[in-house]
Amino acid sequence: WDVTDSNGEYSIDSLETWRGYDIFFMRSAYIDTTILGVLVSRDDTTTLDIVMYPYGALSGVVTDGALNPIENAHVSIIGAGISDLTDASGEYFLYNIHPGTYNILFEHQDHIDVTVEDFNVIGGDTTILDQTMQECS
Repeated sequence: WDVTDSNGEYSIDSLETWRGYDIFFMRSAYIDTTILGVLVSRDDTTTLDIVMYPYGALSGVVTDGALNPIENAHVSIIGAGISDLTDASGEYFLYNIHPGTYNILFEHQDHIDVTVEDFNVIGGDTTILDQTMQECS
């Protein structure tokens, strides 16, 4: 294994030739990338350039109709297994999200559930989604 230098370059030496290798790239805050079946040639340098894409994040504040923060609201990305509870200020933070479009569910025992559909999370950025929830009657 190797670690990239400040230019993003790396070198792995002493590999058996004419054999396929699966090369795994990982970095904090980036989506892991695996390249399968990389063939190493004899007496030659095999070059493998990749692009790693950053995860996205989602944060915001959950409030009631009077804009008071709601503590312990459950915020989740439906189907992604990513969730958080709001703190005393109504703030939440979800991270390590693959960029894409999701349905976001807001739940609290004293408030009506809210689903925000088709919300876009951008890689390499924290997307803000504040949400107001109405009290149950």
